[in-house]
Amino acid sequence: MRRKIFLILLFFFFNLIFGEEIKIGEIKFLVDGKERKELNEFVPLKKGDNINWEKLKEGMQNLWKTDEFASIEVELLKEEKSQNILFLIKRKRVVGKITFKGEKGVSTGKLTNAITSLKKGGLFNQSYVEKAREEILSKLKENGFLDAEIDPLVRDFKGRKEVIFNIKAGKRRKIKEILIQDFLKQEIEEKLNLRKGDLFIPFKLQREIDRVLSNLKKKGYLRARLNYDFKKVNKEWVLIEISGSLGEKIKMEFKGASIPVEILTPLWEGDTLEEWALEESKIKIQKYLRSKGFLFAEVDAHAERDGDKLELVFDIKKGNRYRLHRIKFDTEKNDIKDLKKFLQDYTEPTISLWANGELIDNYENGIKVFYKDRGYSEVGVKKEILKRRNSVDVLFKIDKGKFTVVKSVSFEGNEPYRGEELKSVSGISEGALFSDIFLENAVERIRIFLMNQGYKNAKVSADVRGEREKSILFKIDKGKRFKIRKLYLSGLTRTKEFIVRKMLRIKEGDFYSYERVQATLKNLQESGIFSEIKVREIEIDNEVIIIFILREGESYHVGIGGGYLERSGPRGSIEFSHNNILGLATSGSSVLQLSPKEKRGVISLTNKSFIGFKIENITSLWWEKEERKSFTYERRGFAISSVEKRSDYSLFLLRYRIARTNLLSLSVKESAIDREYRPFYTSSLSASYLVDLRDDPFNPSRGRYWIFNIEKAFPAFGTESNFWKFSFNLQHIKTFPYDIIQNSFLRIGYIYGKASIADRFFAGGSSFRGEKVDELGPKDPETGNPIGGNIIFLANTESLLPVFPWDNLRLSVFFDLGNVFWEKGNFKLSNFNIASGIGLWYKTPVGPFKIYLGYNFTKPSLKRKGVILFNIGNEF
Repeated sequence: MRRKIFLILLFFFFNLIFGEEIKIGEIKFLVDGKERKELNEFVPLKKGDNINWEKLKEGMQNLWKTDEFASIEVELLKEEKSQNILFLIKRKRVVGKITFKGEKGVSTGKLTNAITSLKKGGLFNQSYVEKAREEILSKLKENGFLDAEIDPLVRDFKGRKEVIFNIKAGKRRKIKEILIQDFLKQEIEEKLNLRKGDLFIPFKLQREIDRVLSNLKKKGYLRARLNYDFKKVNKEWVLIEISGSLGEKIKMEFKGASIPVEILTPLWEGDTLEEWALEESKIKIQKYLRSKGFLFAEVDAHAERDGDKLELVFDIKKGNRYRLHRIKFDTEKNDIKDLKKFLQDYTEPTISLWANGELIDNYENGIKVFYKDRGYSEVGVKKEILKRRNSVDVLFKIDKGKFTVVKSVSFEGNEPYRGEELKSVSGISEGALFSDIFLENAVERIRIFLMNQGYKNAKVSADVRGEREKSILFKIDKGKRFKIRKLYLSGLTRTKEFIVRKMLRIKEGDFYSYERVQATLKNLQESGIFSEIKVREIEIDNEVIIIFILREGESYHVGIGGGYLERSGPRGSIEFSHNNILGLATSGSSVLQLSPKEKRGVISLTNKSFIGFKIENITSLWWEKEERKSFTYERRGFAISSVEKRSDYSLFLLRYRIARTNLLSLSVKESAIDREYRPFYTSSLSASYLVDLRDDPFNPSRGRYWIFNIEKAFPAFGTESNFWKFSFNLQHIKTFPYDIIQNSFLRIGYIYGKASIADRFFAGGSSFRGEKVDELGPKDPETGNPIGGNIIFLANTESLLPVFPWDNLRLSVFFDLGNVFWEKGNFKLSNFNIASGIGLWYKTPVGPFKIYLGYNFTKPSLKRKGVILFNIGNEF
């Protein structure tokens, strides 16, 4: 946007000629006609100062940095003995709505996605409208509307700007003729799925060109080039011309091994040097074979040219294929445990039952990094591959060499901070092992420490002297110490300013702190309100203005999903949410889930904080109806939950709920609580603590997850239930050599008191794979249907074996142990059930798709039947 800055400079010339000093009277800021006194902080001038052009210019530049204003005009109003300065400012407008009208040609969604320069909720700029117009035109043309016309219109809309694109897409043309260069006709004419009379749609034509080009490369024309052009014949027809070149035909012959051509084609597609490409091809083949267990493979290659044909011949000696039996380390025993853990994180496990040469090489590099980071700068690693019959042992002989230690640590320019204090900050002390990475971390820690004390431009360097014993001198240039002059929020249109200020972790008047600025950014990001957050800092003398430039994202979201649960079958869901109700950073959502045996609706409100504490509060109303084998119930209720995130991997949940439950059907014996069509109420308070240390919550390969829950249901407000309920769930995942994943679960639960059938423990299905859902545990003596229990103990473990060559597929071999018990007297080892079987896992983005075949081996063989189960997602 053009910045219009109008300055009346007559008084400067007057001052220059007559030498009079002109004092500043009043400084006022009018933003869209309203006075904004807080903007005084941006201008390094005040009443009574001499007028200074440079400072006035600096103040205007500071105002532009807020990214909030569309234009700034300055007027100088002369008084008798002073000059008043008036800033006339216009704010940028926000795009409130984007509308497409007329003959659009393509869907509104495609047009919306085509625009990148103009977004709902973003800042309005007339130049953005023109860019958006060009983007829409481009989208229409690639869809065949070559004569499209767009007339944009901008109007006010609820204090914002509505941009309306009036579109005349016109008609698509047809293909009159396709002209192909003679030498290309034989190769592509019949393969092109376009004919005369078809509609001309450029993006589809390009897709066809790309497909034909891909087929040409598969036939050996790795350097083929194809492009097209078109000419408008009239308003109904176009003429297409396809040109390009085939290049020489390259044939690859592999003698002694089967090699996928795809790993070499990138080397030969361009105008590459033949000798270089041949050597690189040999290296790639050797790496490929070594990754498949052929650790001692040898490759030779030569090229044979015949006219426009090039034949590449690779002579391969694969040698024997080896499994990896063991990796051993010849080093001090105290190092081995830490070294193995480091290498596990340093290298990515690969899915293969064979020794992976590339992984072995990565281990060698990882060992060097491990020791160098610990002060052994001259570490040497010798790798020996020891052949067995069909496997190998890899022995890493490690010579750590002489270690380097810190002899002395001193500081220069550190006043007023004591050397001992900065040593503690740096993490380096005399006698410690020295490494470059430790030194880099120490420099950064000292710098951040100083920045947290207000020295935002602090510079720290290290002067290191000595060979085996290092003398370290940290040279510190603190620079100015800054206080926070102003915290300015720019870009707010819907969100209340006082709500955002509650998220700030810094205050005006405090010394600048880098960590507090970063904590503020984290809070703003986690609020879920803003799509973009920028920070700008303006230094004025020994003070700093921190500007938070905020762009509010879309408030409304609609989501549709589906899945499959073993208990209820296929399930669909729809969710509508608003993440900033009334600009108070309160989010609301309504969710409806439907399946053949389960229906649920939830309305909830969520606040990110509670009376100044970073505790998330959720208030919800819900209704659900669920059909199970022994009963069908309807439940509605109200709940208040508080969630405190204790760390990046743990949280604490406190919840109060009151619910009304109505058993619509009951196929077991009635009890004092469980009676058909006799609703009962449950009031309870529960607390949960969760820790999630898995590397991936959807498809974990290592780590652990556990949750402990305690619930007290008590008579209140006319409720009838009165019980204590405890439960503990644990998942532990570990990856072993050959990329075998061991996945284990433990479930323990206990109920003391009077609980309804809907609150008891049930098992079967994924929790115990030898029985169908809910079928494990106590049964009604008359109907044989499950009644649930007050005690549960289940232990599950399974080995997930890779299925080569499908990376996402695994074979499961599982073992389950446990049962559900009615009371403590039944809890005996002799009453435990044992199940085992096999299954398949297929990795998906939302968790594994699983199918199992299991048997309960506790049952007599004549009554033992296989149970087939399948599910999507993780148990926890």
